[in-house]
Amino acid sequence: MDDNKREQKCILVVEDDPDFVKIITEKLEKNNIRVVNAKTADESMELLKNNHVDLIWLDHYLVGDKTGYDFVTSVKNDSKYRKIPIFLVTNYDDYGNTVVFMEKLEHEENPKTYVEFGIDKYFVKSNSSLDTILEEVKKYLKIE
Repeated sequence: MDDNKREQKCILVVEDDPDFVKIITEKLEKNNIRVVNAKTADESMELLKNNHVDLIWLDHYLVGDKTGYDFVTSVKNDSKYRKIPIFLVTNYDDYGNTVVFMEKLEHEENPKTYVEFGIDKYFVKSNSSLDTILEEVKKYLKIE
């Protein structure tokens, strides 16, 4: 059992909507992916320190006075965490506007600030099925 735990991938889901977290967690756990959840940027950094995280699933708007942007900045400025892939899964860009689905950020105009700090994938919740996002997660984690 310990071998399985070591091989099991872990995703930090930074999301404050409990219903969305429940759905995400169920989908990921069905694929043998462990989920740790945080609602704030500060709580997320604590979970990073205490867990081996393979990927971060991040919403832009979070509970508290820090945004997803603040969290990304902290992660990418820390040599221990900067190589962890980050998927931004949100309905809004930095300007609070609904955006169209963008598969590769480096080829798009918005949100430029996230590109600078290394967001690996960007998904708009209302335009992206969870199955599509899960397939991308599995690709990044090399899960068949």
